[in-house]
Amino acid sequence: MSSPPRPRLMLIGPRPRPGEPIGGTQVSFAELCENFAASGAFELDIVDTTRPNTYSRGWRRRLSDARGLVSTLWALQRRARHADLVMFNASAGGVMAAGPWIARLCKHFERPLVVRAFGGALDLAFDAASDSKRAALASVLGSARLVLLQTDHLCARFAGFGAVRKLPTTRRAPTRMPARSQRCRRFVFISQLRPEKGFAEALRAIELCPRECTLDIYGPSLPQTDLLALRSHPRAVYHGALPHEHVSRVLAEHDALVFPSYHEGEGMPGVVVEALQCGLPVIAARWRAIAELVHDEQCGLLAPPKDALALAAAMTRLSIDDALYAELCVGAAERGRELDAGLWQRRLESWLLDLCGRARRGAGAAANYREVSP
Repeated sequence: MSSPPRPRLMLIGPRPRPGEPIGGTQVSFAELCENFAASGAFELDIVDTTRPNTYSRGWRRRLSDARGLVSTLWALQRRARHADLVMFNASAGGVMAAGPWIARLCKHFERPLVVRAFGGALDLAFDAASDSKRAALASVLGSARLVLLQTDHLCARFAGFGAVRKLPTTRRAPTRMPARSQRCRRFVFISQLRPEKGFAEALRAIELCPRECTLDIYGPSLPQTDLLALRSHPRAVYHGALPHEHVSRVLAEHDALVFPSYHEGEGMPGVVVEALQCGLPVIAARWRAIAELVHDEQCGLLAPPKDALALAAAMTRLSIDDALYAELCVGAAERGRELDAGLWQRRLESWLLDLCGRARRGAGAAANYREVSP
């Protein structure tokens, strides 16, 4: 007797593209697709929403956004009727702009919709929007069968808007913990080189740390990045962009991650999760939801945002207090295990299978999937 077919899940979201700077949204969506494909719980249909020239400005950006939306809606129009469930994954801006259109098509085809908002800026986007756009977002969240948000703050903020649950940023925990140094000397910064990511503060901070401390910087440069100042810095070394598959190796070669971001949309950055899973303490800014991720004095140290002196003090403290460093390494590994992708993937699949109204069958079978790239 043959087993019933697996439920069909349409995943809509952005995947990394060669030649384009990669952000946390693309990495998280790519991981999600890989995890679903590995589990075999669903038959997958993947719609890639990544736009070319993601970091363009003005009319080029508007034209790119419009083309991407039309392509996504066309794919949904043609294929939604074959799906049991649609899961829309996007940044706050993407949820605001495309969410109402996707919700309308799902309603038209009578397909349940799950909305996953990446990052920590959905509340900021909502508060800055016009009354009509706020009403549209409230309608999207209210009509969705499930709304997945990264942080406790966002879950509390939108608790009355629909079926809200927390789905934090996760990564696959390493099977073996890298060997750790007994002293903290080698600091690393990994991020896009936007000013609001705090790399200038990290550069100033390392100048104030003991001479034996080093700072390695990895990340793609953007149009506003001052590469000349970065490459000529006397105490830091810039290594260029870092492919995601090499992040864990680079983290394992260092003693602590420096992440002084004050980016307004910061949620739960993937590189911070990966550092914790490698047993690296994280020195970060006390900003937005970062304190939810990095527990001060337990798995890292927090400093005020935009404060290079305080950042340097935290780095220096970790470099001279070996007992504290050892304690934070243990705490980092424990915190990292709480954010293991396997744990949260199983929870997510259970939620989605409940929505499909089916018991999970055929676990472990290879997933068949199609891809559309606008």
